[in-house]
Amino acid sequence: GYFLPQTRVWEILLGAALALGATRLNRLPKVLSGIAGWGGLVAIGYAAVTFDEETVFPGHLALVPVLGAAAVILAADSPWGPHRVLRIAPLQYIGLWSFSIYLLHYPLIVLAEAQVGELAALSKVAVAAACVAMAAITYHVVERPIRWNGWLSLRPRRTIVAGFAALSLLLAVGTTVQAVRT
Repeated sequence: GYFLPQTRVWEILLGAALALGATRLNRLPKVLSGIAGWGGLVAIGYAAVTFDEETVFPGHLALVPVLGAAAVILAADSPWGPHRVLRIAPLQYIGLWSFSIYLLHYPLIVLAEAQVGELAALSKVAVAAACVAMAAITYHVVERPIRWNGWLSLRPRRTIVAGFAALSLLLAVGTTVQAVRT
């Protein structure tokens, strides 16, 4: 359920609602949005520290980090928000690589635990470091070149066709691998 769109679509819709309501939300008092941003940062930190393998995720507890992230986004224009902390260079890099980290972290954890069993604290740190390193490489080698590719960006139709072609290839490879394994 972690990667399934039907269990995560509400998170995307919340982001879309934030984007669509940005002009109205921008009218909130800056102090209030700043306080919400700090509360959101605390919520994200709380989820990162307290959620473990016993936490049903995705589930209702996903509200904690998702609403936290929404609050941080809401506070972007507030001089009292957490943006000063979030501007620190290492955190900026984590932000750039965050989508790759998101995609890679769970499979890396599952693969590592399948190989050695439950991970010790040092092993968890090693997996996290490997995930960040792989995400940085993926960002620079895959994500960034595709995002700034002139051939794709000049014609949106090309982007859609290329996306469908890549998805089709991925599904074909996955189906083939699955068929060979069974």
